[in-house]
Amino acid sequence: MPNPDPKLMKHLTTRGKPLVDLVLALREIVLTEVPAAHELVVNVSYALALNYSFTVSVKEAFCGIVVYREHCNLSFYQGSQIADPQKHLIGDGKLQRHLQFKSPDDLKRPYIREFLQAAAEQAEKERPQKSAGKSAKAAGRSK
Repeated sequence: MPNPDPKLMKHLTTRGKPLVDLVLALREIVLTEVPAAHELVVNVSYALALNYSFTVSVKEAFCGIVVYREHCNLSFYQGSQIADPQKHLIGDGKLQRHLQFKSPDDLKRPYIREFLQAAAEQAEKERPQKSAGKSAKAAGRSK
């Protein structure tokens, strides 16, 4: 697993150690379950986001760890399309759902990995269609 980007660590160190440890442990779970994912760090005024995508585009991210002052969320950007019969995912918007983490015990929930795998599989299914269209356009321009 890759070491955290120095930029990420710079932003994380402004939070307390318990939250930093929680975020890094959750990051490890994400990268263990989806090792091919690119980590894209975005810092905005109200939160720090670690987005995960199979490309280097934040727009194509399938999930992300959003770090607030006292907790973090594992957001699934197409979460409404993930099977969740037990209603573990939080949110009622059109697409996005999340899990909230406040303590290390929250990392022990077995369904975290299942949701990550489902989100990654969904993103993989959508990716070839997008990539195929872009590749065909790029091939046409190179002639």
